[in-house]
Amino acid sequence: MFGDPPSLYSRAVPKSRASQDGGGDTYRPQPDVVSRRLDEQTVLVNLRTNRIFELNRTGARLWDVLGEGSSESQIVERLLAEFEVPREQLEREVRALLDSLLDEGLIGSDSQGA
Repeated sequence: MFGDPPSLYSRAVPKSRASQDGGGDTYRPQPDVVSRRLDEQTVLVNLRTNRIFELNRTGARLWDVLGEGSSESQIVERLLAEFEVPREQLEREVRALLDSLLDEGLIGSDSQGA
């Protein structure tokens, strides 16, 4: 996030599923995903697929906020208070990471029954 190369993986996400929710859904980690903080990064392991993912410092902070159960707009507001980044850039990058996490089954939303 924030100018770093894509930290989750590099494939393009064709549509924004998070933006379709209107920013109001609450997102949470799936129960079958474990995470560990390693320095400024977080490693995620999806126990269903045995796939491993790495989040950079800002992605790791987003993951921390998700642990509390947060909407997209709440995540953006929390990160804006912590990082010096333009709002528009932050909104794009939060949306992209949420889409990636949703696509990989690492998080769920209220509308999905998570």
